[in-house]
Amino acid sequence: MYKPTIQQQDILDCDENCVVIAGPGSGKTSTIAHKIRSVSEGLRWFEGIAAISYTNKASNELKQKTYNLGLKVNNSFFGTIDSFYIGNIIIPFGKRFFGLQQQNIVIDKLDSSNDTYVNRIISDVNKVVERYKSVSVEKLDKDNIIPINEIDRNHFDFISRKFKEGIFDIRLISSISNIIFLSSKACRKYFKSRFKYLFIDEFQDSGKDQYYLFLRISEIGVKCWGIGDINQSIFRFASKSSEFLKELLTNANFINFPMDINHRCHPSIDLYSRKLLGYDEKPIGSENRVYKLFVDGTECDIGRWFEHQMEEIKQMFGIEKNSSIGILATKDITLAKFLEHIDIPHKFYKKSILDQDKSPCNALLSKLLEVAFDKKHTVYNFINDYFDREISSHRFIIKEVSKLVNQFKRKLNKFRSEAITEMNRLLYLFSEITAYIYPDLSNQSAIENLEYLLKNKSLLNDFIPAKDEEVQLMNLHKSKGMEFDVVVHLDLYQFILPVYDWIVKEDLEAYVDSLNLHYVGVTRAKKALFLTSSSKRFQTRTENFINAEQSEFLIGDVERFQTQW
Repeated sequence: MYKPTIQQQDILDCDENCVVIAGPGSGKTSTIAHKIRSVSEGLRWFEGIAAISYTNKASNELKQKTYNLGLKVNNSFFGTIDSFYIGNIIIPFGKRFFGLQQQNIVIDKLDSSNDTYVNRIISDVNKVVERYKSVSVEKLDKDNIIPINEIDRNHFDFISRKFKEGIFDIRLISSISNIIFLSSKACRKYFKSRFKYLFIDEFQDSGKDQYYLFLRISEIGVKCWGIGDINQSIFRFASKSSEFLKELLTNANFINFPMDINHRCHPSIDLYSRKLLGYDEKPIGSENRVYKLFVDGTECDIGRWFEHQMEEIKQMFGIEKNSSIGILATKDITLAKFLEHIDIPHKFYKKSILDQDKSPCNALLSKLLEVAFDKKHTVYNFINDYFDREISSHRFIIKEVSKLVNQFKRKLNKFRSEAITEMNRLLYLFSEITAYIYPDLSNQSAIENLEYLLKNKSLLNDFIPAKDEEVQLMNLHKSKGMEFDVVVHLDLYQFILPVYDWIVKEDLEAYVDSLNLHYVGVTRAKKALFLTSSSKRFQTRTENFINAEQSEFLIGDVERFQTQW
């Protein structure tokens, strides 16, 4: 049973715009799920909330927790920011400015010959948005200001022409959503009547467009919550930055709440993570479970060490399932070297083709694969994500889509487990499902992604949850939001963590990025943490092993908080 701490209860009691700084293991997802349940109880039938996460995985976890609380969220939105923009701004209100599309909209990246022009459009649109940064929505309404009319005419005509042809470049989503929201009274009215609360998780990974639109939505009376942790900002390479979370903390219209009690990690691991961030901590006298391991050899030899020690580690920390052990690294090649000379059941999560496409149809494909391969995800809940069972006009569609999804699930499992190469029926079923759910969107890109997965059948294994006997391996970015009883942290070398740009160029941002990524890895561990390095490491550029130097993150005052294994 959920019993909120004093910190969590203060957050649950807040009915204003707020910022929640939620550290690792703080119970963030459970607290936000209970808040969503609380604010949803008094909503009218057409009202809902919007809960936005950086990844579909994080969004699905939050949605599942709200389902488990017995909450109906039929009129609410759970998903990624791009899906939110597309479904609630681009498709319904874009046509008011750019004209009616002649066919379903394809949300994709235009070919590379358009790159320079698309970047110019983004720059042009952002300049207009910036121009009105200090102009209130009230003044926009009063003076009938329509900022979208100030876009360069050639740029506007290009967007309009493509839109009418059923094409919209995915890189334009956030900037165009901003300017449509500023320019359309109808759009703002829709948001105000439809969404009573907007929750954005992982706010430290926001971009400027997302931040500006978040403030605008709060301006029209929607209660807006930003939840994040500055120390877990790890996507600067994707133009995301914690500076907007920091700026939000200074905004007088938002109440700040901390959630800094770590309920996940063993006290010694929590203490170590705080020491990494520069807190003035003293070693505790109780058991220390932060282990430093140096191997005379390569990443392959760290793998051999683990294979020999795994059963002892499991016994020492009461680990029953191998899947409770996570092997984390910055690079997939390191994980491959770790596995090269050992034979243990494992689940190696590599970058998927679906990770790169954040369109709604692609998100739908991800959910279908979860329904097909993961018993925790049911057809019933899948249907609830898209339809309201209490609306009579939905009942026939619900029956048809349920039938299609069940067929897709059965045939995909048969396709994966048997020597079957016929994939047309699966492609047809997916096309029919997307046509019911997203009748205005082209599903071509998602169909191509599914076809690619079916042609490379082994890739489907990436979507199957780890079995109890399988140790889990993944890169540090992918581990965000996960937890393991035991973590073996690889790649703790100079020029890897921290990276070249800090060591050679003294780029402070590069140092912070590396520290944050290391911090994420450390705080995935619940019972024990192994910080590993070796005398040699694999260099991708030369495809050879070279002499290695242990990471500066492992030396200095933090050594007092480590135990040699």
